[in-house]
Amino acid sequence: MQVPNYEGYGLYATLAKVKITPVPWYFDPDRFLQELDAVLKKAKPTLIVVTSPNGWTGAAITAETMRDIAKASYEHGHLLCIDQAYSAFGSESYTTLLTDFPNVIFIKSFSKSLGLAGFRVASVFCSPEVASYLKKFKPASTFSRLSGDFLIYCLQHPQRFSTLRRACLERRERLSNFVIRKCPTWTVHASNANFLFVDTHDANVLSGLSRLLRARRIIVRFFADERLGTHFRMTVPGDHEMHAVMECLELFGRFEYGRSAGFSE
Repeated sequence: MQVPNYEGYGLYATLAKVKITPVPWYFDPDRFLQELDAVLKKAKPTLIVVTSPNGWTGAAITAETMRDIAKASYEHGHLLCIDQAYSAFGSESYTTLLTDFPNVIFIKSFSKSLGLAGFRVASVFCSPEVASYLKKFKPASTFSRLSGDFLIYCLQHPQRFSTLRRACLERRERLSNFVIRKCPTWTVHASNANFLFVDTHDANVLSGLSRLLRARRIIVRFFADERLGTHFRMTVPGDHEMHAVMECLELFGRFEYGRSAGFSE
């Protein structure tokens, strides 16, 4: 499994007593491909899970690279599950893989693209053979009529949601440019999702930022993963909330760049 990744995969694997072999991504696609190729050649037929755009970093895998992964998975007898929960916010299309490789499975959640996280609805695209197997699965919770009807309504009004997504992408770029301008030593990674992934390059700076944001009742995500220990993830907010975030970051920038030791209480 590509890591970092959605925590649910690890949880379900643990419950099913399935061993996970992590393959680190961390913004190094060449190394990722090398390590994944080694795993594919060594492992018995299994399930490979990749997420693009990634739910932690916002990084997307190129169509060419994904085709290489699909081809290698097929040649070694593995199923390839591609999670595209964030694809509505920026990702190359991989749909041709379905016709070329019967081992490919697409998962598309509507929790991000249509804002339906609470409705617990998603779609799966795969070969008829895989679909016939998935039909045997009986989930713990059922798919409600309300969820189905509302999903149909949303799909029948695509323009409304495409307008909202365009506005989100515009705010993402505004916020990204603001952070780059106000905090020039930070790295704002290119995002293909509805959030920014930022590296402060300093754990002390991140700690100070965390305290200031909490004091302003602004919640962003920090990571226990030691390789991401100086990073934070910030969901793109609405206009009103983004103004508050910008004020907070500007205040923090004055502290951080006005002191050689960085921000501190």
